Amino acid sequence: MNANNSFWLAEKASSLATYVDGTFYGYLGFSLVLVVIISLLTIFFVIKGRNQAQTISESSPCKQAMIQTGWTALILIVLAGFFCYGLRGFIKLQVPPNTALVLGVTATSAAWQFHYLDGTSPDSLIVPVNLPVKLEMSSADNVHGISIPSMRVGKGVVPNRKTVTWFNPNKEGLFAIYNTSGAADAVLKVLSEEDYAHWIKVKFDPSIGKTPEEYGLYVYEKQGCNACHSVDGSKIVGPTLKGFFGTERALDSAEAVIADSAYVVRSLLEPNVEVAAGFKPTMLAYPLKAKEMNALIAYLKSLQ
Repeated sequence: MNANNSFWLAEKASSLATYVDGTFYGYLGFSLVLVVIISLLTIFFVIKGRNQAQTISESSPCKQAMIQTGWTALILIVLAGFFCYGLRGFIKLQVPPNTALVLGVTATSAAWQFHYLDGTSPDSLIVPVNLPVKLEMSSADNVHGISIPSMRVGKGVVPNRKTVTWFNPNKEGLFAIYNTSGAADAVLKVLSEEDYAHWIKVKFDPSIGKTPEEYGLYVYEKQGCNACHSVDGSKIVGPTLKGFFGTERALDSAEAVIADSAYVVRSLLEPNVEVAAGFKPTMLAYPLKAKEMNALIAYLKSLQ
């Protein structure tokens, strides 16, 4: 995490921080000035009152009313200025821009789940720098709350209801995401545009960086093929895949077929049409994508 925190607030890493911090420091400074002025006036009038305990004010009621009215009006003008400035920031916090990257968020007591278009990233919210991010949030169990101090955002997350917040990160790095209910926290990772694009490709296209055989192994395990078909020659629910490719396979119909690429495709799309001898027709269809199908075939060829 970034440790460059200010004395009062977490490190600023969002364009919204200017409004939030400006309002906070404005009210703080104004309050301190008022405390000093009122304290000094109180001391002054106490001392003056002791020295002139019997003196009766000779100020006219009209003059006193003008002083009180002017003082009150000055305070109201200053507070109205703070209100308008704070309202401007509040409206910005409530209305995300149309160009925002929309991500789903699910809160649970165990972890945060961040939903992208093509999948889910648990415990880590990864976004690009200088792009508004809109979070559409809901809870799967209890009432939670999300707080990202460096982005200056916080919002309640409740069951059966969608709540929305947004931020615009303007600094790369790692930032804390807190669950205000005391449950599991998470991490916000702000990446450059290039790094984010690369992360999206790698995250949601597992074939990147793998050979066809390595990606085929990934498909074999992801689709659960290893639950029924071994690759070491042992018999499980279905026939082993060791030395499978290119051999003649006896079928339950007393016919035989060559285990080539076409046979693999047919076995995945219509598994119970050509059932291997000695096994029952219990396999489900697996309509894989072309890239997955080709990788799986490459992996089966490597098991010779």
